[in-house]
Amino acid sequence: MAGWPAADPAGAARVEAPRLYWIAYHSRPSTVDLDADKVAAYAEEEGLDAFLGAGSAGEPRGIRDHFARCAKALVRIGDAAPSAEG
Repeated sequence: MAGWPAADPAGAARVEAPRLYWIAYHSRPSTVDLDADKVAAYAEEEGLDAFLGAGSAGEPRGIRDHFARCAKALVRIGDAAPSAEG
């Protein structure tokens, strides 16, 4: 079932029978600009200082990040017995 933009919860579904269901979510791609301070804090927190490198003056630089959110789950409803399908 389709979700609703900016709604909480983002969507709903009606199940017809006890069984194993697969639920997936994929957002639209987004872009965010992160300033140098946020990049430096993230790099330090994740231990990526050397990996991200620095600008020409040895200072951290900002980045533009392109991302999408993805999630999936298996949900067993009712007394659904395990099967080769699930």
